[in-house]
Amino acid sequence: ESTKYSHSLGKEQRKRELQRITKENQKILRRIQDARPTYNHCEWEEDAKKNEDILANISEFKTRPLRNSERTLYDDESFFRYMDIYDAIPE
Repeated sequence: ESTKYSHSLGKEQRKRELQRITKENQKILRRIQDARPTYNHCEWEEDAKKNEDILANISEFKTRPLRNSERTLYDDESFFRYMDIYDAIPE
C-alpha cells in the first residue's frame, strides 16, 4: 500500500526553488563580471615603494632594496632581511 504513494510530495516545489536560486545566482555572477575594478595596481606599487623608503629611513639597521621578484607579502627572507647586517660583521 505505501509503495503506491512513494512519489515525493514537494518535488515540483523544490525544482522551482532550485531554478529560482540558479537564476538569481546567474544574475549575481553577471553583475560581478560586468563590474569594473576599483583599485589601481600602479598606485599600489607607488605606495609600496613609498612605504619601503619610509621603512629604510626609520630602520635601525639599513635594509637593502628589494627587487620586484623578491617582493612577497609574508616572505620570511624579505621580512628578516635586516638581519643580514649580522652576517657582514667580522668575528
